[in-house]
This record gives sequence, structure tokens and C-alpha cells, in this order.
Amino acid sequence: MVFVRLSSSPNIPLYTLEVKSGEIVQFRAKYNRNVPNEVWDVAKKWLRVTKQVKAA
Repeated sequence: MVFVRLSSSPNIPLYTLEVKSGEIVQFRAKYNRNVPNEVWDVAKKWLRVTKQVKAA
């Protein structure tokens, strides 16, 4: 479980990201709303980078 926040507001969670077996299982915003596509793109990039670090 990852809580996605802005670096300028680290005490305010914006999104909840669930990763299981290296895949995004669930990604939701406040009140169970959908996450914007731009944020999905950042999450996918983050996941690729973390997979590379784990493999190294």
C-alpha cells in the first residue's frame, strides 16, 4: 500500500495505490474516486523504476 502525496504537502494523502506482485491492483482518489490519467502515467513510471531497482 502506497499513499501518494505532493512533496509540497507531505501530510495530505491524495491517492491510495495498492501494488501486489509487481502490478498495480488498485489506485483510488479521495471518496473512492477515479485517479486522473496523468497521475496513472506517473504511477506506472514509478512502478517501472521500482521494478528496475529491485531487480538490480
